[in-house]
Amino acid sequence: MKHNPKILAAVLCVSLIGGCAAKSGGESSQENSSTTTASVPTISSAPISEASSAPEESKGEPTFLIGLDGKAILTGEITRLENTEKTAETLTEDDLYADVYCEGFTYMKEPAAAYYSTYKNPELFDSYKFIGEAEENKNEWRRVNVGDEICGLKVKAAQTHFMVHDWEEYKFPARYFRPDNSFCELEGTVELEGYLQVTAEAALYQGVGGKLYFYPCESKLPVTPPYNPVDDEIGFASRLGNGMVYDNVDIMMFTELDDIYLGEFADEDCDLDGLGKGDVAYARVTLDNIQLWSSRGKATLREVKLLSDILAHNGDETELRQPAPTL
Repeated sequence: MKHNPKILAAVLCVSLIGGCAAKSGGESSQENSSTTTASVPTISSAPISEASSAPEESKGEPTFLIGLDGKAILTGEITRLENTEKTAETLTEDDLYADVYCEGFTYMKEPAAAYYSTYKNPELFDSYKFIGEAEENKNEWRRVNVGDEICGLKVKAAQTHFMVHDWEEYKFPARYFRPDNSFCELEGTVELEGYLQVTAEAALYQGVGGKLYFYPCESKLPVTPPYNPVDDEIGFASRLGNGMVYDNVDIMMFTELDDIYLGEFADEDCDLDGLGKGDVAYARVTLDNIQLWSSRGKATLREVKLLSDILAHNGDETELRQPAPTL
């Protein structure tokens, strides 16, 4: 296994996330020099129908497009084509930059059982590097259709995106698969432990303060493909604050997914148990309305229970700490 450390997040807007219990630990990390902003990635240029049904056994002829499960996409499973005049039946590998969308299914895998954090496993981290041993996640990529269950959650809507291009850096089983616009919405509620952060106001990025991010340190959510994979191994060793210091405290995680965005501090209607702008704490949260794509997520926060004191605070120390909103 290779380790390529990935440094997450912004001048107080961050990244990371977790999975559902399986057998082994994800490991290899990726370098991320970009700054995470408060914006949430656009999932698709067109809405996804919740009424999409699971694809049938026979829907046309096999195409040159291969899913992460190693099986060919059928012509009848292609629901939209962009940047081309071709049809699903006439599209070829020479139609470069054609975008291919398939609604009703996407690809995920069961997560690893081993997730680590400096809160519970400080000895496994050195600065922003994970120095522990973690087994490769050997679970196979699985096609999940609308109506299927994974990690105890039901697939409500899903989309898979391919782009006809020679993605040499993508070493997935699927040469043309694009994780950034592949998407899954899940029905159900999940309770997770991890780091909960309310970003502080930052002079260089006005208006980004007050974003809520959660970094699960438990494997209870399915794993989605990384945005820019360099190999088939998945794992992130990440440090909050993009290498900056939070009150001289390193807050680190080793996990298989990135952040879950939970919206705005000012709009939150659940009790944040004393967490204010600029704070980070280890917490148990209850989430629903979970959406996952390219190693990231978005969800609705239903309940918070802090399991630690405020581990770090970042922001203007002259400003008053804002109390958490209450019902």
